[in-house]
Amino acid sequence: MIRTLKTLPMLVGMGALLVASSAAFAEDEEKKPTINPYGFIQAQAEGTNGNDTSRFFIRRARFGLKGDINDKFTYNILNEFAVSTGQLRDAYITYTKGGNSPLYRFGQFKTAYSFEQLHPDETLPLIERSIVVDELGSNHDRDMGFAIMSPYQGSFSKADPTVFAYNLSVMNGAGRNTSTAKATKLWTGRILITPTANHPIADGHISFGFSMRQGSVTNANVSLGGSPLKERERYGFEAGYVSPKWRLQGEYLWGNDLDAAGTTTLERKGYYITAGHHLREAVEILLRYEGFTPDSTLPTVHRTTLGLAYEVSKNVGWYLGYESVSGSTTLTAAPSVGSGIRFRTTVRF
Repeated sequence: MIRTLKTLPMLVGMGALLVASSAAFAEDEEKKPTINPYGFIQAQAEGTNGNDTSRFFIRRARFGLKGDINDKFTYNILNEFAVSTGQLRDAYITYTKGGNSPLYRFGQFKTAYSFEQLHPDETLPLIERSIVVDELGSNHDRDMGFAIMSPYQGSFSKADPTVFAYNLSVMNGAGRNTSTAKATKLWTGRILITPTANHPIADGHISFGFSMRQGSVTNANVSLGGSPLKERERYGFEAGYVSPKWRLQGEYLWGNDLDAAGTTTLERKGYYITAGHHLREAVEILLRYEGFTPDSTLPTVHRTTLGLAYEVSKNVGWYLGYESVSGSTTLTAAPSVGSGIRFRTTVRF
């Protein structure tokens, strides 16, 4: 495991941000900031086989503000309202010179481990993320820190890619909405290579990526004894092809954690493969197969999902999926895993 440094990267990042800040404000001190409300609501219904239970609920209800401070600085604030008490998700400032120049981000934002974890919730093609991403990626989805990244980060959509994309950050490792001082820091990184960016294949692109997360983290997942696991390291490999008609994407993620007592190492790994075909521009049928092993001593859980996505308009989507689960269900990530049907309406504004 790579040992993290203590304060040097944080000081360097803050120094770079302050230098850039003073230069940018000197050039654009007369420009007025902009305020743009945005957000989305996901209303969901699901039924689980076996115990014959069903429910209606709000999966996510998020509202935020974003905009420009001047030509080089932007801001973003996003809060979650789908729980009994509001939870801040994003709160960060981004600096860039524009064009293909790097983005410098400071605040609370998503960690860069796993393509599917990094992707916005409101534009996922299937209703839920894969099990391995929930268990190894989304368990520490956001943190506070400093990042350097490329403007393009990869997309489920038909957006024009660049040949090389990257995202490097140093973060507290304490988790979302927590600023506890720590002796070590959490490092995250992701690179994405799209060799066909300038030479499309059947109007589509092939991409390959690698991501990692290194550092001491007490994450949201719990051990069999009911106490939080202590994360040690994460690695991931991704590959995909996306065109106006077809998509084929997958990831393999691996990591190890310490149990609550800090004495036993748990090897955790899994994968998913998603295939999709657009029957029409607004209608896509999808199939995903995945597997996740909570520990080398436990059996693997497998899930097959058949989904249908209908983009009613630019701002409204309907999603239907049936999931078949087999194997171990000793899992801790939300939402709970079980065979059954899910339906979701997403409204973006």
